[in-house]
Amino acid sequence: MQFLTLAVLAALSSQFTSVLSLPVSEFSELEQRDNPAPGAGTLASPRVLTIDCTSVAEVCNAQCAAILCFGAPSVMKYSAGKASCTAQRTAGGAGSSPFKAPLAKLVGGGTVTTPNPSWVSPEDTTNACAAEGGFGVLISPVDAARNSGSVQDGQYFTKSYTGTASAPYCAALMKKPADQSVCKASQGTTDPKDFMFRRTTQKQGNSILWQKVVYGKHTYSTDETKWGLP
Repeated sequence: MQFLTLAVLAALSSQFTSVLSLPVSEFSELEQRDNPAPGAGTLASPRVLTIDCTSVAEVCNAQCAAILCFGAPSVMKYSAGKASCTAQRTAGGAGSSPFKAPLAKLVGGGTVTTPNPSWVSPEDTTNACAAEGGFGVLISPVDAARNSGSVQDGQYFTKSYTGTASAPYCAALMKKPADQSVCKASQGTTDPKDFMFRRTTQKQGNSILWQKVVYGKHTYSTDETKWGLP
């Protein structure tokens, strides 16, 4: 039987001053995530995997920002298989080491950035082993720290964050209902809203270009035609 190893993922973004309007379907998903049933593994009753953020607050905080501020999925369906996970990470760009020299190039010029020079490990904010992972996911540079849990192949799962005193986005996500107003304020120089990127299909020579995702302007989508690319 296949099981998911769940990494504590981070998210990158870029701050924008206007208020983000999420589609109704994404508000519904947040409501579903806020009120999980015991966890049968169905869409209506996803497994709940608890993540202690005490020692990895910045990692949890970034992942929660992706959900609250950019509409990244909070309920996912695990699709087992090492080959599938690897393919998803490759499609999403996490397998290309975008945060190590030479840094990945951005559409329109410049390169990706990180809030800390030691955060060079790219992680998918939407789990690579989930059906919702792969192309279009928001990628974050993170440190080596991880937490884990397990869920069976084909089951739906969501995440519950504890130890969120230093992770304001996760604290807001855990409220019932989730409090998206936290996205409107700056959370300091390491605010994950300011470090959000996704891989595109555009190229410059042999280099695949990335997009900097801006709060209030962009949202999570696997449809590149909706990203506002030039």
